[in-house]
Amino acid sequence: MSKIQCWCRANAMLVISLLAAVVTAFFVPPDRDYLGYYDLKTLACLFCVLAVVGALRDLHIFSALSQRMVHTFSTVRGVCTALVVITMFGSMLLTNDTALLFFPPLDRKSTRRSCSFCKTVPPTSAE
Repeated sequence: MSKIQCWCRANAMLVISLLAAVVTAFFVPPDRDYLGYYDLKTLACLFCVLAVVGALRDLHIFSALSQRMVHTFSTVRGVCTALVVITMFGSMLLTNDTALLFFPPLDRKSTRRSCSFCKTVPPTSAE
């Protein structure tokens, strides 16, 4: 595989967003007003949230929370329900953009951990 393909796979979100920007440029031709479309305050806030999420990931906070969640809710259904409820209340307290940036790392770690945990723990009911 070429270096360009490897880079595109590693940065898929960036490539997709650039392609979407090019496509939308055909519908709204670029002009001087484009610079006014950016809300720097919102972009700065989203950057800060991403920095906090990165720091929490580096401190393994999401791993600790997901491990605690899996042990508290021992079934995959329980973990998924808890994640939905946490995300719902989180999006009420935070903005939807912030919640969508903050909760997916926790969701991903918790579902992976719960699926592997449920495979190793024998069922408790007589099936």
